[in-house]
Amino acid sequence: MCGSMEQTDKGKDRRKRRILIAAVILYFAVAFFTKHALAPEPASADSLPPPGDVSEGVEKIQLLSQRSVEETEETLKRMEKAERAEQIQAGNFNVIFEDAVFMGDSHLEGLSAYGLLDSAKVAAVKGRSLITGRKEIEKAAAQKPSDIFLNYGMNDVEIFGSNAQKFIETYRSFIAELKARVPDARIFICSIFVPQPQAVEKEPYLAYIPAYNEALKEFCSREGFTFIDTTGLLTDQYYEPDHKHTVYAYHRIWLSYVASEAGFVDGENRGEEG
Repeated sequence: MCGSMEQTDKGKDRRKRRILIAAVILYFAVAFFTKHALAPEPASADSLPPPGDVSEGVEKIQLLSQRSVEETEETLKRMEKAERAEQIQAGNFNVIFEDAVFMGDSHLEGLSAYGLLDSAKVAAVKGRSLITGRKEIEKAAAQKPSDIFLNYGMNDVEIFGSNAQKFIETYRSFIAELKARVPDARIFICSIFVPQPQAVEKEPYLAYIPAYNEALKEFCSREGFTFIDTTGLLTDQYYEPDHKHTVYAYHRIWLSYVASEAGFVDGENRGEEG
């Protein structure tokens, strides 16, 4: 864990250096435009511009300054995404998700169990549902996260059965309680892991999961949350023998995909494994 914390600190130091460099560049850019746009040139009295032309020049400088700020911000964003793509290739997910928390059941508990994320970033426990998962809200809020990723449903489907609407109402209530503690955090809702047919044969209620995912997708579209659908990532090779849970390799792929869908890295730089 110490190594992960050190990587996070280094990431923050690099970000601070980039911001400082950008600020210096912006300062000299504004100074340059000001000097060359307003510096008086030798001229006769007849060639002096009317007062209105001076204000017009100032407006142009302000526009150029604003453009410099926007361009600098865009450059910083591109640099950050490129750096995050490198971190994904190296498996340094604590750097990618340095201000994030993941909440859910045993599927997300695996993120820390496999050592992909520090335990402080994972407020997930085996068997948790939207009802019992409220116990982890305080842990999540204590991290003061900028982003929260939710993955509930595998255990809720046993509670609500075919009543997907009741599941959605409970999800809405859960988010409201969460937002009351961390009002500025962005909420990302991840699709429920879909089990293999062998698991459904043993636990028939699991057959409702696709319907729950559709209901979640509609809920996110209606309420303005980002829905991250990872169902297309799962293939037979990534399941555990219980046909419900997933192996280490899939957790890496899942995190990489989530980082891309959340806008942390560019889609073509996800660093997915085959």
